[in-house]
Amino acid sequence: MADPNSRSRPDHEGYCTAFEAEIGRLLGALSGADLTTRVPTCPAWSLGDLLRHVGTVHRWADHIVRDKVMERVRSADLGIPTPGDRQVTAWLADGAETLLATLRAAGPDQPVWAWGADHYTRFWPRRMRFEALVHRADVELALGRRPEIEPATAADGVDEFLTILPHARWVTRNLENLYGQNGETLHLHATDVAGEWMIAIGPDGIAWEYGHGKGTVAVRAPAESLLLLLYGRIAPDDDSIALFGDRALLDRWLTHSAF
Repeated sequence: MADPNSRSRPDHEGYCTAFEAEIGRLLGALSGADLTTRVPTCPAWSLGDLLRHVGTVHRWADHIVRDKVMERVRSADLGIPTPGDRQVTAWLADGAETLLATLRAAGPDQPVWAWGADHYTRFWPRRMRFEALVHRADVELALGRRPEIEPATAADGVDEFLTILPHARWVTRNLENLYGQNGETLHLHATDVAGEWMIAIGPDGIAWEYGHGKGTVAVRAPAESLLLLLYGRIAPDDDSIALFGDRALLDRWLTHSAF
């Protein structure tokens, strides 16, 4: 089955623009918020901590692209200083602006290290868009609001999640515990946009393709809910989600794949 979302997927500049807009939404969601508020979807963090994380990620990505880094470097190795809550919102905005300028100046085809198989600068604006989107969702959930994500954007986010997940061992060591022996499959079906994904869970990893099939477990939901579910931001018993088949497999998937 052809990629149902490829015709609407942005190019490098399109993803830069989308990242810029998502940072605006994240900052807008914080208007008037107490930055000491805890974030239930990231239990170790307050809102201020979440902003320090996002701003650190921006400065890490900027270093990789600007300096044409070809080997993985941890953000912790860069000694990035972070501010207190009074300065953190402006610090986040400044870092995002700098990263956007770096990405636009680099263009899509500069070789750099990337979290995935595509080691070019074009990886990074898409990744930063969804990094910002998921953490904007964290902010809104912490403040008692349901995040809203445009269906085509959410479907692209599902694609991106599944594309980088096999490369995520350095982020979540639990990933190896996900793999199975029995040919288990997970079927995701978006109800509001063209998008179906078949995910095979094997002994050595996962593989996925677009298409319809009978999964060991199937999830039908709006694309927004599928994306939030994959990232562990909502639970399988959310009212927007319909489940069929082996709930235990879905629970195992969510426990070991979310990052």
